[in-house]
Amino acid sequence: MKRIYNVTDYGAVANDGTLQTASIQAAIDACFLAGGGEVTIPSGVYRTGGLRIRSRVTLHLLKDAVLEGSRDPEDYTHFCEDPLEPVETDIDEPAWPKNPLKRWCNALIRAHYAHDFKIIGDRGSCIDGRNCFDEQGEEGFRGPHAIGMYRCHNVELCGYTVKDSGNWAHELAWVKNLYIHSVRVLAGHDGVHCRNCENVIIEQCTLHTGDDSIAGFNNLNMAVLRCDLNSACSAFRLGGTDILIDRCRIHGPGIYGHRWKMSRERQIAGEPTNENDRHNTLTGFLYFCCGDFELQAAPGNIVVQNCEFTDVDSLFILEYKRHIWCCNRSLGDITFKNCRVVGVNQPMQLYSDANEPLTIRFEDSEISLREGCAPRAFAVGYDFAKLEMHNVRVSGYDGDGVIRIENHDMPATQPEVILNGVSGVAVARED
Repeated sequence: MKRIYNVTDYGAVANDGTLQTASIQAAIDACFLAGGGEVTIPSGVYRTGGLRIRSRVTLHLLKDAVLEGSRDPEDYTHFCEDPLEPVETDIDEPAWPKNPLKRWCNALIRAHYAHDFKIIGDRGSCIDGRNCFDEQGEEGFRGPHAIGMYRCHNVELCGYTVKDSGNWAHELAWVKNLYIHSVRVLAGHDGVHCRNCENVIIEQCTLHTGDDSIAGFNNLNMAVLRCDLNSACSAFRLGGTDILIDRCRIHGPGIYGHRWKMSRERQIAGEPTNENDRHNTLTGFLYFCCGDFELQAAPGNIVVQNCEFTDVDSLFILEYKRHIWCCNRSLGDITFKNCRVVGVNQPMQLYSDANEPLTIRFEDSEISLREGCAPRAFAVGYDFAKLEMHNVRVSGYDGDGVIRIENHDMPATQPEVILNGVSGVAVARED
């Protein structure tokens, strides 16, 4: 029989306006100490600082239950003082990806070396980050994430909405066997950010974000299925091996703007973005692979199929060693199948690594330039191995959309371009 722990039985009071952190955490701890079960949060608004979910615990937000984050960033800093499951505090790593105890990793709900747990929400349930401001945070203003995990496995997240997260809605590092479904993210920063994760499914989620919708690198065996993505940055800023993206809708411009260039006063006040903030969707898929990590596998075998991209500036960008976020290893191959791409206004960028050159394929797809856009190249780059296009209709360009292969001062490959059943593009090579 499943054990139920209602947070109100541990002193939590809805709609009180004061912090309920201790009462909610007491219910989670009692559930954990009893061997697991379900912690329920009834309808109402419960203000809280940082919580820690534990192994074999299901945190269940019932209908119209809201976890409302504190706007004081100091209310999320007590993670290292946990007496029940003390954490190692002498990690000799300065950088956030390898040191989960840094302030940057603070979150409204955190999991650390936990397993077999769930966060689920019924209709109307919400995790509200309230755009928490932290002058010691990333970029001098970002506050805690909504949900953060480090070295966890067997995790399910479903049903709830995250809105106005101080930083990422889901910050997930070294997580294995992760299933995210029927989750909504509104505004804030990155929607789902996975790095060094394995066996991940993201399904039927709505991610309308002020930053990247789905991001991360060094992921192995990942599927993104039937999701609705809207971003004021990149829909995908992603890297890894064996990644499938299927039946997704990617559309710009961003419903919510990017918060980076908001005035300091607006950031401090936690105001929403408005029409004066940047909203354009920069990229449909931006390849991402940073840091000095040993990768789980050579990046590649990424397939994007049965997807629709509307009004993204550029469909695909790979900028190996031209950008700080793409300096580890380049991408081996990516394929777009049966995709409809409407309204791009910038060329694809194929700046690969001569030692691990990119192969990019398009099959049974259509790509059109944004109406009223000045003429642009279709793609530019160097040191990629091959660009294949089979049965692809390219339209909207003034004459042929040019695939421009640039010279490079490093030893370069001689990129091969294969156009089979393709109209509207031509190849130009620089001398």
